[in-house]
Amino acid sequence: MITLRKLRRIPPETRLRKMVRLLDGFVHYRSLPDIRYLDGLIDLIRETVPDGSVATPSPDLAGADSEPTLRFIDNLRYELRSRLGIPVGDWDLLPPAGYGVAGSGKPDTTDLARGSSRTVSVYMESIRSPFNAGSIIRSAVALGVVRIGMSPDCPSTDHPRLVRTARGAEQSVEIRRFPLSLIPDDWLPLLALEVGGRAVDSFPFPDSGTLLVGSEELGLSSEALEAAEERISVRMTGVKGSLNVGVACGIALHTWYVQARMSQ
Repeated sequence: MITLRKLRRIPPETRLRKMVRLLDGFVHYRSLPDIRYLDGLIDLIRETVPDGSVATPSPDLAGADSEPTLRFIDNLRYELRSRLGIPVGDWDLLPPAGYGVAGSGKPDTTDLARGSSRTVSVYMESIRSPFNAGSIIRSAVALGVVRIGMSPDCPSTDHPRLVRTARGAEQSVEIRRFPLSLIPDDWLPLLALEVGGRAVDSFPFPDSGTLLVGSEELGLSSEALEAAEERISVRMTGVKGSLNVGVACGIALHTWYVQARMSQ
């Protein structure tokens, strides 16, 4: 890892780009340096940004391996990317070590009729990729979701990549932007799509509720997991132990839809 002294010798713009790559690596591999290096790096970032208006860590970010630290680093790197004009590419995002649970299952090929009276919602927490956000919106609309919530740090619904991927679906469903802490009561119960949960193919889905999907790399926050009534996962088999968040969301929503249709 490059030393802070060497970083200081690099021209400012090049230095910022290098620091973005360092932050990317910390989040990708969930392997943070010791707290002294991290504090020094954050101080150097503040010095390097011209107007000094970089997000400041709160006092509870003392543990270098804590989730709050990772969340702060994740937000900081996207702030720097925005300043440098670096767009988010899907290749920049690595999935967390989950969205699935070990196992195997046979696909259900039943031809089901369309339509449902369910009141199902989706909430995206810190989805960064416009492609993934658009994919989730498109799948949600196709599977009868009536409304979609997005945390403030999700891509704008008029982002060209999101619009291109959603293929008009973003115009045919209610989409609201608000923090998870303000989710309306009529969106309950909340179901967290995250590793380590009950397999979706055996989970008894409620008639109404909201599916929570989280960051491509960090998954759902501890606050989201605590707010959820249940944690569910997609059953997988094979050498690859993870799924793209949009794919996992589509599978979970389709399973919910199929179960609702079969119960009628």
